[in-house]
Amino acid sequence: MSPARFFLKLIQLLVLFGVLFSYAMFQGGFVSWFLFYSFVPMFIYFLLFLFYPLSTWKLKRVISKRVQYTGGEIQVTLKLTQRFRIPIPFLIIEDCFSESLTENYYDKNIYQLLDERNTTRAKRQQKNIRFPLFAKQLTYTYEMRHLPRGKHAFQAVRLKTSDFFGFIKKEYIIPLEDQLVVYPRSRKLAVKQKQRYTLEEGASPIYSVHSSNTHVVTGVREYMPGDKFSWVDWKTTARKQEVMTKEFEQEKNADELLIMDSTYSPNSNLLAFEACVELIQSFINHYSNTSVNVGLLGVGEKSVYFPPAQHGKKDAIQHYLTQVQPNAMVDFSRQLSKQVKQLPTNLVAHVFVYQLTKERMQAFEQLRKQVKHVVVYFVKASSKWTDNDQWLMQQCSNVGITINPITKEALQQETIEVVI
Repeated sequence: MSPARFFLKLIQLLVLFGVLFSYAMFQGGFVSWFLFYSFVPMFIYFLLFLFYPLSTWKLKRVISKRVQYTGGEIQVTLKLTQRFRIPIPFLIIEDCFSESLTENYYDKNIYQLLDERNTTRAKRQQKNIRFPLFAKQLTYTYEMRHLPRGKHAFQAVRLKTSDFFGFIKKEYIIPLEDQLVVYPRSRKLAVKQKQRYTLEEGASPIYSVHSSNTHVVTGVREYMPGDKFSWVDWKTTARKQEVMTKEFEQEKNADELLIMDSTYSPNSNLLAFEACVELIQSFINHYSNTSVNVGLLGVGEKSVYFPPAQHGKKDAIQHYLTQVQPNAMVDFSRQLSKQVKQLPTNLVAHVFVYQLTKERMQAFEQLRKQVKHVVVYFVKASSKWTDNDQWLMQQCSNVGITINPITKEALQQETIEVVI
């Protein structure tokens, strides 16, 4: 309650008390004094309630999990204790959190709405009413389901109440900060290796870089799950007292770079962007138990580059994917072209986009000349494909770029099939 409103209510109470007292004094008689003395307990209660500070409530928030995955749920408990007890008819408790946490994420079924660009989802609000009266402690427990991706903040708790007659209304916000991290969800992938041919007629096929290992040993590295027993370098293992395996030339060149479109435009589909984030996280997890090095390039106003590494950068990439959102309206193709020349040549580039244009197609061709191979994942509902989209997808195939259309039907499956 603001100071001005406080003094206004105080003056109103004193004036009302003065009017009743004057009436009893000048009128006299049983009825007038009966009315006056009947009002005295109410007047005392109003004064107590007016001076009663909601700031004396002690508050504690208990969150069941502070780290969760997209679509998961948590349980939040608010424990309130009042220091001075007076009869409070009701108390409205509202937990205040960041705007990013108000959105609901309905698991993979949400991709049914992929063809609706400006999808409106139900807003989350946590508000409850309790009737404490003389109770010293209150507990409010609620569940938050369908959590959206991101780093979210619980900021404060808002308390609202009034007296029995609604004459005095109070509201107070108790600052209470907590954090919740929701990592992007990972999906199962069925990755098919594609035999790639040169453009010259009759040329022999170029097999996938992950199909087999050559016999040219280029070094040793620590053992990883999935390594063959015959790859163990026993001499180095005995010297270092830890299992070391041989690193082959072809294996060393099998680096994967995931390129993400994090630009924004008026035609951006935020649901398709979320699908791109999930796909990238799925690829990182898919390669986590292999000897393949994985990196990430986030193309936006300020591009972010994580060089391919086996496991050292996984946490940093996951942290980036947790918070990334489409940012400034910059040209993706132009930003990608700036980064291409700085990339190493021993890469297979995976590009995740939800828009195809002629300029982007040219950037993909420039990228293909720099790296070993380019795979494009185009996230868009098939019902929204334009003639230009289909022509550009065909052009990708014609110039040796593998194209994977990711439709809403594919996103609703338990396992997503892709070709690399």
